[in-house]
Amino acid sequence: MIDKQYYIIHNALPDELCDGLILDYFMYDQSKHTAHPSIRNASVASPPYKSDIGKFFKQNAKSANKKSNWFFHIDRINSIDFLQFNQGSFVYPTLAVKKPFKTKGFHQKQIKLVCHLALTDPTLYTGGEVIVSDIHKKTLINLKPELKKGSLLMLPSFIPYGIKEVIDGSSHHMFTTLEGLSFR
Repeated sequence: MIDKQYYIIHNALPDELCDGLILDYFMYDQSKHTAHPSIRNASVASPPYKSDIGKFFKQNAKSANKKSNWFFHIDRINSIDFLQFNQGSFVYPTLAVKKPFKTKGFHQKQIKLVCHLALTDPTLYTGGEVIVSDIHKKTLINLKPELKKGSLLMLPSFIPYGIKEVIDGSSHHMFTTLEGLSFR
């Protein structure tokens, strides 16, 4: 059983970089917007995972993996999604861990960690609480007060996680998943 169910790095990115990411992915490039089946009423863009932001996620995930005593085998980033949540947008609480990916050779890959980067000051929108399931107490933990602009949340892929409906305003987030050899 794991002791630490999530790990947060406060001020992982300065405000100016958060604002720059919002401009880069939503203000200038409207062609990147797609629909996502588990996310309701939100705009999604997918930056390349082999980029500076991909390196940022991978480096911080490896550090959190060690500091939290999870010690998961992590190889690479699976994907990066940039999301804009408007009124009515939400993510159902779900698990990121899935059946291992079929790959060539003997080893199979599986999602091990989820990373969530908050890009908007939480006082600028109502609702939109980031919720994580407490697997020990079987309750939900509201992380919105802890996730300030530029905060990075990381958690194992087998911990249920979601975002409640945005009531008013707009929020921006980046998500990524990291994979490694399948759980044994």
